[in-house]
Amino acid sequence: MTGVELDVSHIPGPTNVIADDLSTWSFEPPVPHEFPNGERIRLSLPQLWKCTLSPTLHPPESKILWDLPSGHF
Repeated sequence: MTGVELDVSHIPGPTNVIADDLSTWSFEPPVPHEFPNGERIRLSLPQLWKCTLSPTLHPPESKILWDLPSGHF
């Protein structure tokens, strides 16, 4: 329905330090590697799998050079 496919895997290695730190992060401050907390988007599983079929911007204050389409898809 959404075209989203979820695949999770672990690729260990010295060049994967940031991904390793984010994937094992306890969600307690501070965010690893100084990623801005404001760039995090929290989605529940129902939001991922049962989403409405209309485009949205995340974060909502994002700007684009065109109008989002409206109506049902």
